[in-house]
Amino acid sequence: MFNTFAEMQICSRELNEILSEVREKGCDFRTESVRNEMNQEVEIFVQGFKHKKYMREKNKRMGALDIRRNECHRACLLAKCYTTIVIAASPREREEVECEVKARGRIRAEILRKCINKHKAFEIHQLLPSTCCKTRQTWTTVVIGAAGIGKTTLIQKMLLDWASGEMYKQFAFVFYFNFSSLNLTNDRTTLSNLIMDSYPHFDYQLERLWQEPSKLLFVFDDFYRFENKVDFDDAKSSIDQQSRYIDPECYCEVSEIVRCLIQGNLLTGCSVLITTRPWKLELLSKAKIDQTVEIVGFEPDQFKQYFRQCYGDIQFARDVTEYIEQNETLYTLCYNPLYCSVLNSLLALHLTQGSDRGSRFRMTSTRVFLAYVTSLLERSGCDRVIAVKQLLQLGEMAYTGICNRNIIFHSEQLNHQEPVLSNFITAFMLEIRDDNRGCLVYTFTHSILQDFIAALTNRQRTAGNELVRLISEWNMCTDDRLKICLRFLVGLSSRNLTDQLDRQMGEINTETELRVSDWLNENVKSLLPNMEDGKTQSCLLKMFYYLFEFGDTELMAAALKPLKTITFRQFPLKCSDCVVLSTVLMYMERMEELNLAACCIEADEIHQLELLLPKCKVLRLNDNKLGDSGLKWMSAVLKRSDCKIQKLELKSNGLTDDSVAMLVFSLSANCSLAQLDLSNDNLDSEQANRLTDKSVPALKRLMQSRTYLKEIRLRGNQFSEEGRKALNSDNESLHLTVITE
Repeated sequence: MFNTFAEMQICSRELNEILSEVREKGCDFRTESVRNEMNQEVEIFVQGFKHKKYMREKNKRMGALDIRRNECHRACLLAKCYTTIVIAASPREREEVECEVKARGRIRAEILRKCINKHKAFEIHQLLPSTCCKTRQTWTTVVIGAAGIGKTTLIQKMLLDWASGEMYKQFAFVFYFNFSSLNLTNDRTTLSNLIMDSYPHFDYQLERLWQEPSKLLFVFDDFYRFENKVDFDDAKSSIDQQSRYIDPECYCEVSEIVRCLIQGNLLTGCSVLITTRPWKLELLSKAKIDQTVEIVGFEPDQFKQYFRQCYGDIQFARDVTEYIEQNETLYTLCYNPLYCSVLNSLLALHLTQGSDRGSRFRMTSTRVFLAYVTSLLERSGCDRVIAVKQLLQLGEMAYTGICNRNIIFHSEQLNHQEPVLSNFITAFMLEIRDDNRGCLVYTFTHSILQDFIAALTNRQRTAGNELVRLISEWNMCTDDRLKICLRFLVGLSSRNLTDQLDRQMGEINTETELRVSDWLNENVKSLLPNMEDGKTQSCLLKMFYYLFEFGDTELMAAALKPLKTITFRQFPLKCSDCVVLSTVLMYMERMEELNLAACCIEADEIHQLELLLPKCKVLRLNDNKLGDSGLKWMSAVLKRSDCKIQKLELKSNGLTDDSVAMLVFSLSANCSLAQLDLSNDNLDSEQANRLTDKSVPALKRLMQSRTYLKEIRLRGNQFSEEGRKALNSDNESLHLTVITE
């Protein structure tokens, strides 16, 4: 009976509690009735111990729990890998949902924090009353959440903790049912039969359990999947109004058993917990619900914790989360555990394909979202052909919404879907109440998902020259409404994703990839001669994003072959822009000069450019915001053995004396740099370098060392007259020229 010493200890402790309770009542063990009662208590205890052991085994690993089908995905230990998710004390309002759907990256994370503060956060142990009372009514909690947000995993963790004696000790028995499994029960049945069918380890009659309903918890997972209607209007119930209370041995439909448990007409005083997607909440409006909470997902810190738990290598996990945070498209959906799971799977594939953990990770948004949508399709439970058909129909609506700047859709816009508001549709959309109009409206779980599904539909239904024409048309759009959608469309045209698209969507036109490749090549080359123009720089950066999503390294090398100088001067660059620049420009055959002056570059951006910068001979980073933290990354570049930088301009970057110490140290290992400019054009500028006499000793060491550096410019800094004299005293006799004024 006992597999471990720990199990035996638990059993002994709980049995002693029963004996103590009997003694406190002053019962005489010599009395036959007391002995019989004691035997029954022990029998229930033994059965309860078997049940907890069964539940621990069923829930110890991550995955969707399905008792009847026994399809628990065995990936890793739940107790080790589970990451806490945020549970809001009440569902969000329409305006809050809309703000989240529109916002991306760090802005969305900030909106999420405000939402949590407003609605408060629930812990998993607060979903149900902490004590049981024989006189109280049935208690029902509903947990809602979007597809993939972690409803089933939350329940799985709760069941594991209960079975391990760590949570909800007030319940002697907890029974879990999944509505997908309950759909298989076509005949009338009893609650006792449902339990005996689902839990074969129950080898005795259940009458004793029913005597204390307050010690029972029934968990119904995925209510939205239930195919039968549960009518919570007592007047219309199939049970006669005078005898609507039933017992566990009463034969009736499964829907009636569920209804009576929730309404308190069966085992009054028990507890019920239901999970569902938001759109099904309307069907529970007439039910006796005591508490409704919403799973919001991961906060930023929890998303980081998730990846730390996935990888034993803490530094690798830190690199991964940092990269994801810098890409606002990837980062936006990291509140969703299923999405994080998809990212994790792609990362695991990245590692098994021979990539070093220390190498910079690059993952296109198109690849990630295709994998995510594929996961949603698989979880929908629909036939693949039907699911693809519905997805493409949904994509038409998504595209129309993008063109009209619309993220909210009304029920009449979904009427062409069969069936309307199917479980398939709710994998991609949320239902929210519009209190002003008194109706329900629908929105994609995020606008980025709307962009991707729209792009997928257009990719699937448009081929060859027509697709190139469509790409050209979208690219000419003067606003940003199609920006993300177009990146996805180009990415979906890549040969890198053709096989996956074939498996999921059916055979596609392979000639399309060649035509899109030609279009990219021609457009990039047409922009290269006029890179000084700001408008051209904007267009070129868009093309670099397309090249990045297309992922053809040979195309990148061919398109950039004529290029020797890259200029984005006075063009603000975000971290995600720098990721793309670094990836695409790595395939340039030769880079004579990279000019990123006045591009609002800070430490994070320099970090993303770290692998690209060593390729440059002339690197101009004037009038940025590197500061000392940015120079830390720049110093790491200079120390690389493959560094080719001969001239480095860092004028007006907010550098201090600490920067000089870092530079001196890094230049001791550098074999290329000949000219270094740390000057200021305007000392009063907010971004001015502020070097003082404290830097003089370090600079003197640099002058006396045998580095390749020939000239260092320090004009416009805060050196005193004595400091300038000290730097210029040996100027003529040393190999290094120092210019201070």
